[in-house]
Amino acid sequence: MNPAPAISLNPAQQAAVERWGQDVCVVAGPGSGKTRVLIERFRWLVASKGIPPNRILAVTFTEKAATEIKKRLIQSFTSDELREQIERAWVSTIHGFCTRLLKENAIAAAVDPDFSLLDEAQSRILQLHTAEAVLDDLLGERPELMRVLLRELNTGASGLAESLLEFFEEARTAGMPLENLRPPSKQAASAWPRISGAAHSILADPPVGTFNQRQSHQRFHQWAAAVLALDPSSSFREKIRLFAGMPSATSLKSTSRARSAALELEETLLPLAQAELILDARLPVYPLILEALRRIRDAYSGAKRLRGVLDFDDLEEFAIHLLESNEPLRARVRHSFDQVLMDELQDTNRLQWRLIDLVRRPDTLFAVGDINQSIYYFRHADPGVFRDYRDSLSSRGLPIDELRENYRARPEIIDAVNRITPYLSDGVEPHRLLACREFPSLSNSCIEYVHTFAAVPEDDPVRTEARWIARRIQELNSPPDYSRFAILARVIGALAPIQQALDEYGIPSVISGGRSFYESREIRDLTAWLNVLANPRDEISLVTVLRSPLCGISDELLFRLKHSAPDDLFAALATAGDPRLEWFHALVSKQRAQAGASSPDALLAQVLDESGYQDGLPSRPRANIAKFLAILRDRFHKNPATPGELAADIARWRETAAEPEASAAELANCVHLMSVHSAKGLEFPVVFLAAMRNGAQNREPVFCFDASGLLGATWRHPELRKGISDPTHLQVCARRKRQEDAEEDRLLYVAMTRAGERLVFTASSHPGRSDWARKVAEGLLLPTSIPKAEHSESIYSAIREAPPPPSPQSGDLEEQTPAAIVSPPSIPGGHDSVVPVTSVARFAFCPRQYYLSRYLGLPTQTPAPINANPDPEADAGEWTASEFGVAVHEILAGKSIENPPPEAITLAARFHASPLGRRLENASRLGREYDFLIELEDMILRGQIDLWFEESGELILVDYKSDLVAPGGERRHAYRYGAQIRLYALALERLTGRLPDHAFLWYLRTETPVPVSLHPQAIAEARGLVRQLREAQSAVKFPMREGDHCLRCAHYQSACPAQPTPDSSNPLPLAPS
Repeated sequence: MNPAPAISLNPAQQAAVERWGQDVCVVAGPGSGKTRVLIERFRWLVASKGIPPNRILAVTFTEKAATEIKKRLIQSFTSDELREQIERAWVSTIHGFCTRLLKENAIAAAVDPDFSLLDEAQSRILQLHTAEAVLDDLLGERPELMRVLLRELNTGASGLAESLLEFFEEARTAGMPLENLRPPSKQAASAWPRISGAAHSILADPPVGTFNQRQSHQRFHQWAAAVLALDPSSSFREKIRLFAGMPSATSLKSTSRARSAALELEETLLPLAQAELILDARLPVYPLILEALRRIRDAYSGAKRLRGVLDFDDLEEFAIHLLESNEPLRARVRHSFDQVLMDELQDTNRLQWRLIDLVRRPDTLFAVGDINQSIYYFRHADPGVFRDYRDSLSSRGLPIDELRENYRARPEIIDAVNRITPYLSDGVEPHRLLACREFPSLSNSCIEYVHTFAAVPEDDPVRTEARWIARRIQELNSPPDYSRFAILARVIGALAPIQQALDEYGIPSVISGGRSFYESREIRDLTAWLNVLANPRDEISLVTVLRSPLCGISDELLFRLKHSAPDDLFAALATAGDPRLEWFHALVSKQRAQAGASSPDALLAQVLDESGYQDGLPSRPRANIAKFLAILRDRFHKNPATPGELAADIARWRETAAEPEASAAELANCVHLMSVHSAKGLEFPVVFLAAMRNGAQNREPVFCFDASGLLGATWRHPELRKGISDPTHLQVCARRKRQEDAEEDRLLYVAMTRAGERLVFTASSHPGRSDWARKVAEGLLLPTSIPKAEHSESIYSAIREAPPPPSPQSGDLEEQTPAAIVSPPSIPGGHDSVVPVTSVARFAFCPRQYYLSRYLGLPTQTPAPINANPDPEADAGEWTASEFGVAVHEILAGKSIENPPPEAITLAARFHASPLGRRLENASRLGREYDFLIELEDMILRGQIDLWFEESGELILVDYKSDLVAPGGERRHAYRYGAQIRLYALALERLTGRLPDHAFLWYLRTETPVPVSLHPQAIAEARGLVRQLREAQSAVKFPMREGDHCLRCAHYQSACPAQPTPDSSNPLPLAPS
């Protein structure tokens, strides 16, 4: 058949290619040449077994892979006839195969032979429209049950349609007919007797451990006694409220019997009891959920039929139905293929495997895959498909072909991967890779590990990490070729600060994958303009446009405009006396009149031209703008829509469609930033695995089903801002959590194996959800916490601890003139225009410390307090104090966080159960995490108020503190925050028209409120501090405030000459009450 010379294969590859007379399973590790093996198998079947190309079905994961395989197969034969046969061969994705099968058998499949295919975004928009219409109909038909569903389900009313559609998609992908789903029935309370037993165990165990642990133990005794005293006939809410008030088990001594009982309660018994209670309370609503789901399916199917379209799931469903319902056609299709080749089997789902099983004959399947690289669980991929296939062959005594030789990476990188793999979960199988590629020697190591951290809360370890990466790329870019570098992260959002740092250093880059296109600054600006055209009173979009280069006004001007016209900011622009604002108002008004007749791309092009938005823009954003205008033009011509409708579609695309940033010719030589998912199948000489603390938030589904088709759901907690799972939901989500954790580790494995010549791990101490940094450090035998001092290199002389990077520089001075010391001049107006309220508080505490840390940027790592006596009994946790504080604040703000520390939930519950929390429940109005900008003493102050509310005619301000403060020490600790709280009170006065009646610092750990005086003199002193800060900045004079606090300051006996003595000590007064 005139084949070209065969590609050289190693013995393991050759054995796999030529295995015959059985189904074949090839376990192909990263860089092992699996694509080459698949191509050579196809080539061998044609050249050696005489099988025509059109009788071989080859299924790939992507269209790009299918095209590449066809191209290389064509190149491997010299016969023109064979090349033409390969052009027509069945080499495609599974969706491509289904499309061809359905079009060739359209009458039997009962589909329009000219059907078109909805892409993911189009499908999602059509689904949402039909789902919302169905829910509107149900609300009119069954208002009472629908109101319960909308009010009590653990999603907002606007999220019900989305949640039902997610459930619908999962059922389709799993091959679960909606008719097989069934509602749950009432269950007997199985958890309550075991809860009583655990409560008895807690009461029987006397308090032990440290002072704090004994206090916690006593609180547990009180809680356990309340449980045993609870009347079994108590209401659902009473029981849930009691459960929510359980103290944290981790606060007890680790070796106590009470802690064991408390952990069982926390982890198993209380969730089960709550699940049984919520099911009993919401049981009447479950049939309505299933009815809504089935009506959505029918409405969506009807909408597609009217349009003559199918979606991707339809392709698989219709193809399976065609083959299963038509036995003669199935037999004909099966006998059309002598061999079936399947790539990336680990990334298929059960429905796709069912399809492959229908078209293959016994002993004809050649499947390639690697469980360790299965990373598409969120798309319902099931690595169990590959595992079951492999195990079925092994159980019959058939050989499994394993390819462990890696031809991609340096031996040092492979060794690092092999070291880290044992520290990953069971989701990664412990296969040892073998390095088989030769590289020239390096003068330094090719494995680096960098961890940045915040020495004080004001430091930004994320920015430090980003700038270190940029500087390191500059150092390594020799010979110059930025395309050799890739920066990978678990989530695409973590790459934004890194791309900003690359821009600062003049390094070209492009983000690929994820939703980076619609999230880019220029696309958000243009989308905001469309929103303003639709509704000029949309102040969020209006402010976005005004602050953007489309208009370009300052925050100070924006503040003054809003202050002068609080009710209609857009109308105020016409009379603002600023030519640019008047131009903006006139153009928006003109375009609103034209919107019905002009295409949106033409309107935006006019804005871009008149504003000069693109002047000086780099290549990447200019290419993004051109791509965006083309998308709008195409969308408008296919389906004309108003600017508001287009903006709504864009918002949905942002949520549902993965759209990469546009590429420009100038960006061929650029650093590639991408998510690990986008990097699958790629390789780069230098890989930075960055932001290892940033994990994805794996949100639990609102609805689910178990293997038997039993429906599960999660409902609103009546006391806390979180959900309560019913028994089915609890069980299914526990299994999903294990699967997601396993996939997280497989993602790390995939990321590490993208590197060829150098692999750099970076992480920051920014609070995050991922455990990658710890696992990498353990595998490389590094400290898993921030070391006290620089540690020595410990693996291949390559482990580096990153110092804070220098600022980007255009060049170095060859000579330096000796510095002359002069008095700094006072510069009128030389102060910051915008200042955080926390900066005023830090300045008030010590002006010199504020200057050294915030102005000069000197390290502020504070040593351990003198005479510190660490408690050897204390139980260490994985959450730092900073991370824990963030978690508590987010829970109190009503936000959902992944796997919060149980103690944080307990502290939040205690606040809600306190007298202040009970007042909050009855509030007539309130605000959480209220961001503000106010003008005071010629400075703009910005900050965020944790909580304010109005109840019984009183206005109350609350600031939470999660600090570890000994009981009785709260008032002394609160002193430093007095000025901050009073400035918050002034900001609240601007919002509500009056000062708060009361202000409190609430110490969460000790449940202690510390009142802060809002006496006029105290308020005047707070204003005076702002004035003093402004004057100090203008004069560059920051005096010392000496006292015993100096002994705990990082600048003591270094940059600061303070010499505190008993006579000069300036003790902190108590917070005035």
